[in-house]
Amino acid sequence: MRWIRRTAAVVLSLLLLWLLLALSGWLPPIPEANRQSLQALREPPQWPAPQGNAFHAVWLGSYELDASERARLAALDPDAMIRELAQRTAVQRGSALWPGQCGWPHTGCAAALRESGLQEDPAALEALRALYRYDHFRNLATPSIEIPFPALQGLDQPARVAAVQRFDAGEHSAALGLLCEDAAFWRRLRANTDLLLVDMVGVAYLSADATLFAELLAELSPESDLPPQCERALAPLADQELDQCRVFSGEFALLEQGFDDAALAGELAGADATPVWRRWLVRPLFHREHMLGQIAPAYTAFCGPEHAQRIAERARFPDGAPVPDRCNALEWGFNAVGCVLAEVGSPSWAAYYERVLDLDSRLKLVSTALWLRQQPAGQPLPLLFDTRPLPLREAGAELVVDDGAAALRVRLRHRRGNADHYTIPVAAPQQ
Repeated sequence: MRWIRRTAAVVLSLLLLWLLLALSGWLPPIPEANRQSLQALREPPQWPAPQGNAFHAVWLGSYELDASERARLAALDPDAMIRELAQRTAVQRGSALWPGQCGWPHTGCAAALRESGLQEDPAALEALRALYRYDHFRNLATPSIEIPFPALQGLDQPARVAAVQRFDAGEHSAALGLLCEDAAFWRRLRANTDLLLVDMVGVAYLSADATLFAELLAELSPESDLPPQCERALAPLADQELDQCRVFSGEFALLEQGFDDAALAGELAGADATPVWRRWLVRPLFHREHMLGQIAPAYTAFCGPEHAQRIAERARFPDGAPVPDRCNALEWGFNAVGCVLAEVGSPSWAAYYERVLDLDSRLKLVSTALWLRQQPAGQPLPLLFDTRPLPLREAGAELVVDDGAAALRVRLRHRRGNADHYTIPVAAPQQ
C-alpha cells in the first residue's frame, strides 16, 4: 500500500505544480514571432486630421434629430452616445430594391432603378452629400461586440436614384457627375477605416456606382462630354487602397476586448449559477494572452512587406485563408481552452481581401470602357482592347471582350451565388 500512497503523492504534487504554473501565466510561452504580431496589432495606426472623421456624422445622420439634440449627443462620450441612440428608431433608408441589380456580377442596375418607381428624395440626397466632405471613418467607440454598428444600409441609394432620373431628363453631365461624386466618397471612406463593415459597405456602394455609371455611359452618344472627375473617381485602385491592415487591426481589437479572462471563464463553465469548482477547472486551462498570440498572425497576414507584394501582384493568398498557429503539446497542456478557441473561433478573412481585389477588377473594366470611348473610330473593339494601357490590364484575372454583345467581362475571385463574372456594356469609340 505504501507505493500507492507514494504514487498518489507524486500525482498530487504534479497536479499542484501544473495548477501553479497554469495560474501563474508563465506557461505556455508565447513565441517571439507571435509576440511581435500582437505588438504590431496593438500599435495605434496613423490617421488623417480628426475633423475629417465621419464617425459622428454617420451615426447621428441615421436618426431624426434637431440641431440642439444633435449637438448634445455629439458632445457625449462616443459609447454613451451610441447607447442612447440605440434606444431610438433609425431612419428607414432604401427600399425593397436594395441591393437589386446594382453592384452584382451582372448588369441591370439602370433598368432596375427605372422600373422601381422610386423618385428623387432631395432631403435624403442633401443628407448624403453632407457626408462627402469627410475622408475617413475611425471608430471612436470602445471596441466591443456588444456595441451596434452604424446604420449604413441604403445610405447611398438617393444618389443613384437621382442620377438615373437626371440622366433620363437629359441632364447627362449632372447625372454622371453625381454618381462620380458618390463613388469618390465611398472610395475614400472604405480605404481609410478600421471597421470591416465600413470597408465592405464601401466596396458594395462603389461597385454599384461603377456599374450604373458604365450602363449610362453605354447609352450616351459618343460626342457627349463627361465630367472630368469621373476618370479619377473610377480609376483602378492604388496599392494603398487595397491595404486592409488598419481594418484587421480594428477587427483584432474587437476580438481582444471580447476575451476577458474572468468573464470568459464563467461563460465557458456555464451560467452565473455554475458551481465555483467548475469555474476553477476552466480558468487554469485558459491563457488569454497566449490565445491572442496564436490568433494574431491570421490578422497580421494583411500587414507588412509580404502582403504588400501580394497586393502589388493582385494575387490571392497562396494557401487559402490565413489561419491561427496550431498549438503544440505543451500549449494544449496549459491552454486547452485557448487552443480550441483559437482553432474554431477565427473566421476566414481572405474572402474580404478578395472582394477588394474584385473591386479593383471592376474599376479596371469601367476605366477600360472610358478609354475605349476616347479612341479613334474605325477599329474593332477586340483590337482596341488588346492595346489598352498597362494599368488597365489584369494581374490576377482574365479580361475578355464579347464583341458581338458589345460588353466587357472580368472573372471574379469571390463568387456571388452561381455567377463568377462581372459584365458591363461598352459603346463604340467616337466616330
